[in-house]
Amino acid sequence: MKLIIDDVHIDKIKKIYKSYPVDGVTSNPTILARAGRPPYEVLKEIREFIGADAELHVQVVARSVEGMVDDAHRIQAELGKLPA
Repeated sequence: MKLIIDDVHIDKIKKIYKSYPVDGVTSNPTILARAGRPPYEVLKEIREFIGADAELHVQVVARSVEGMVDDAHRIQAELGKLPA
């Protein structure tokens, strides 16, 4: 079983990480919008805190296949590629 935090507020993430063996963080467009900050700014802050080995789940928002691929490429460019 994996423990994944479903929140993007860094203060809450840090608090949970202190108490539990967390495997990563998940997000979605609604959760990111509620943060009230630019999405990639929030996601980069999370990635920096949790490190490259922890899971960071991010959803694409485009509706077309081409747009989804473009979104995926941007996510990789902004947050780094998955380890091989």
